[in-house]
Formats: sequence, C-alpha cells, structure tokens
Amino acid sequence: MVRALPPAIAAARVREGAPLTLSFGPALGVDLRRGAEGLEVTLRPAVALERAAAAELPGLVAALRARGLRVSRAEVRQGGPSDAGPAPRAVAVR
Repeated sequence: MVRALPPAIAAARVREGAPLTLSFGPALGVDLRRGAEGLEVTLRPAVALERAAAAELPGLVAALRARGLRVSRAEVRQGGPSDAGPAPRAVAVR
C-alpha cells in the first residue's frame, strides 16, 4: 500500500474542496479531499484488511509528505470501498 498509493494520490491532483475516490477493487477504497490545511485521506478497506490498512497508514502519510503533499488528516474507516461504515479509526498526523 505504501508503494502503490502515493503515486496514485499525487497523480490525482485533488482540487480544494472537491472529493475524489480511488477504488482498488472490492478490497480498498481511498477517499481524498483537499482542504485549506492539506490533504485529507480516508482508507476504506474490506474488513479482512482493516488491521493491515491501519498499520500501513503512518507509512503512507510519510510517503505522501516525502512527495511534497501536506496531509492534514488520515484515517481508516471500517467497511469496504462502497460502505460508509461506522466511526473512523483515526491515526494522529503530525
């Protein structure tokens, strides 16, 4: 995930306020939104991948920042790409 997502997110060129969802099949969806303070990233993995996504999230944020993207919020939400799911599992972004 840390290798595949940063180039895709950087290439997406999300405009401020405009939401964008990247889908990696039924296993993972990535919601992006650019706010005034930076990029907001929400990973929506299938239930079986939720722990792995949460473990990879800090590395993903670091990789995005290494590409010059400012990340203001990053989280993992339960459920698959098409499921809004319950409350997010947040990871501190510094």
